[in-house]
Amino acid sequence: MFGYSKGALNGADPRGKVGLVELAHTGTLLLDEVGDLPRSLQVKLLRFLESGEVWPVGASKAKRPDVRIVAATNCDLGQMIAGGAFRRDLYYRLHVLSICIPPLRDRREDISWLVAMMLDQLERKFGTRKRIAPQALDEICRLPLPGNVRELWNLIESLTVTVSAHIIQTADLPGHAGGTRGASETALSSPEAANLRETLGKVEAQILRETLQRYGTQSKAARHLGVAQATIARKTKRYGL
Repeated sequence: MFGYSKGALNGADPRGKVGLVELAHTGTLLLDEVGDLPRSLQVKLLRFLESGEVWPVGASKAKRPDVRIVAATNCDLGQMIAGGAFRRDLYYRLHVLSICIPPLRDRREDISWLVAMMLDQLERKFGTRKRIAPQALDEICRLPLPGNVRELWNLIESLTVTVSAHIIQTADLPGHAGGTRGASETALSSPEAANLRETLGKVEAQILRETLQRYGTQSKAARHLGVAQATIARKTKRYGL
């Protein structure tokens, strides 16, 4: 984040490296998921926010980049402060202007616009243009989408890749009758359901897979599922995810 000067580290770039804060000079630095910032780095970020100076590793003098800071999180920072996971003084330094973005379930009128934008981006990525039938789009707009935009993106990208037709229909949506059923439904309705341990394992593996895809890291998945990160790591290895 703050870079290092030349000769500061063994095996590092001999020319040194400019930190992210300095790279954002005269611009904006977005600290996404700032709630996941380790305590050791919280102290250094707080020092920069208070003094306006950064000290690259091995540097003999400080630098004063002109940077606007935008921090984003889906965590309850107040609860994290009470639990000692996030510094109160850093919170007040960041909490100058607060903007609360409502979840998608509270602004469903945005979903159709977001889907159109995603299809445009996926067309450039995969070289194929997909459209969504109005009935299918209505169905998507009614989904709970607890993972918000990330979950919506994952759904649209999955449909773009897996549906061979140019128009995505309602039957193509996961969990819809005639479409792809969830792994838990498949497991519980199969003849193998007689083996309870095996069936529960399949359901657990699918939940882990979907949660890891939705949140991206084991720590965020663990927080969402209400378990320790070590539990996620152990089960991820067990199921070969």
